[in-house]
Amino acid sequence: MIPMIHILIRLLACCCIVSPAAAETLRIGMTGLPAHRGNPYGGIYLPALWTLSASYDSLTRLRPDGRVEPWLATGWEAASPVTWRFTLREDVVFSDGTKFDAAAVAVAVNALTGPEAEMTVLARELATLKSARVVSAYVVEIETDAPNPMLPNEVAYLLIPSAAAWAAGGAQGLAAQPVGTGPYVLESWGAGRAAFTVNPKAWSKPVASRVEFIQIAEGSARLQALLTGRIDVATETHVEETETLVAAGGRMQTLSLAGVTSIVLNTEMDTPLRDVRVRRALNMAVDRRRIVDQLLSGRARIANQPAPTAADGHNPDVPPYPYDPEAARKLLAEAGYPNGFKFVMESGSGAGTINTVINQQVASDLARINVTMEMRPVLLSQILQRVQQGGWEGSAFNFSFFTPTLDALRPQRNQSCLWVKPWYCDREVVPLIEAAQAEFDRAKRRDIVKRIMARSHDQAQAIFIYEGVGFMGLGPRVTSLPVDFGFIRFSEAAFSP
Repeated sequence: MIPMIHILIRLLACCCIVSPAAAETLRIGMTGLPAHRGNPYGGIYLPALWTLSASYDSLTRLRPDGRVEPWLATGWEAASPVTWRFTLREDVVFSDGTKFDAAAVAVAVNALTGPEAEMTVLARELATLKSARVVSAYVVEIETDAPNPMLPNEVAYLLIPSAAAWAAGGAQGLAAQPVGTGPYVLESWGAGRAAFTVNPKAWSKPVASRVEFIQIAEGSARLQALLTGRIDVATETHVEETETLVAAGGRMQTLSLAGVTSIVLNTEMDTPLRDVRVRRALNMAVDRRRIVDQLLSGRARIANQPAPTAADGHNPDVPPYPYDPEAARKLLAEAGYPNGFKFVMESGSGAGTINTVINQQVASDLARINVTMEMRPVLLSQILQRVQQGGWEGSAFNFSFFTPTLDALRPQRNQSCLWVKPWYCDREVVPLIEAAQAEFDRAKRRDIVKRIMARSHDQAQAIFIYEGVGFMGLGPRVTSLPVDFGFIRFSEAAFSP
C-alpha cells in the first residue's frame, strides 16, 4: 500500500510549474556538499565525486564490470615494473583555455608526492606514486616506488587540474574555483547549493546545459523534492521507495559501490569470535538470499569473500556459505558454545535505514542459533578513529571491504596483521599479501590474490553479506544517468529539458 503522504506528494507534483531556466538545468539532491569543494585532491568518496566529476577528468575510468577505459589517456604501457608510460589525448584544453598535456599530468602527480601532500586523502590512496616525467608533449611517464600493476586502475582517481591554476592558487585556489577539463565550470557555490554551467571548451559535451547540486540532508525530504519536481535526481535513496517513485513516473537506479557490505569480526579480543568454528557458524546462520531478495529487491549479489565480482583478484571458485542453521548450531557446540553466546556489534549511527534493517535481520537470524548480537550505535567518526587507533568496545562492527580501484588486495592489506592497529590478524596469509604486493605480473598477482580470497572465506574473516550497492532516484525528466563509482557521465545522460 502506498503511504498517504506519497499520494499527497504526487498531487502536488501535478501542480508544479517549471521555469525555462529550470527546464535546462539538471538538479541533483544530495545529503551534503563536500567541505573541500573543488579541491581535486580532497577525497575520493561520495559526495565529493558527484561534484568533482562536473569539473575534472582523470586519465582513465573504471567501469562497473571491472574494465579500465581510456579517458584523458588514450593508452598506456609498462616501461618497467616501476614505470608506466601514458599517451594522452591531443584535443583537450582546460576551462581556463590552457592546454592539457603531459606537463599538466606531471604537475598533478608531483603535487601528490611532496611532503605537503602526505596528509591528503588521494595521496594516501595513490601511495606508490613517486614522480612523473614529460617524455613529449602528449606522453608522460609515471614512476612508482614499488611494482604496481594496478596503476592504470588507480589513476582513475587522479583528477587533473590546470597547471596554471595550480601554480596560481594551489589546492585552496582550486577549492574556490575548480579549473579542469570536465563538462562544467563552477557558476556559484553557496550555502547548500552549487551550480555549474556548461564548459564551452569541454571535449566531452554534457547533455544538460546546467547542473545544480542541492543539499537535502534528510532522505524523505529528498524523495519529496524528487516527486514534486524540485529536483531531478535524488542520491542515496532507499530501495523500498521504488514503487512510489515508479508510480510518479520516475525510476530507481542501482549503483555499484565497489565493496562488500559485511559485519567485521574482531579476533584480537578474547571472545568466542577467535574460534574459526564460531565465525563459520555465524556465516551459516545468516540468510543472505532473504536479505538480498526481500530487503534489496534482488538488486545485489550475495557476498562470499572480501572482494566484489568486478574486482581484480575476486575468486569465482569460492562458494557462498550455505544457509544452514542446524549445521551452525553443531559448529557452536563443537566450539564449546552449545547454548550460544552474546557479542556487541558497533554500527555507525546515521548509516541509513537499509543498513539498520539489514543489521536487524542478521541479529534475528543469529538469534535462531542462540547467538545474541547487540547492536550499539556509534558515531561514524568514532568507528573511523578506532580503525586508525584501536580502542574497540564491541567485538564486531559494520564496515565495507572497500575496493575503489577494483583491486581485491587493497581491503585485505588494510584488514590484516599489517595494519597499524589490526582487529583481524591471520599470520598465515601475511606472506601471500606481501608476495602479491611485490609481484608486477598482473596474472601472477591475480592468482596470489585469489588464494587470499579463498583463505579469507575459509577462515570466515567476517560475516560477508552482499556486494555493496547504492540507489539513486531519477525523476521523469531523467531516464538514465550513468555513474561509475561516483563519477557521473554527464555526456551519456538521457535527459529531457
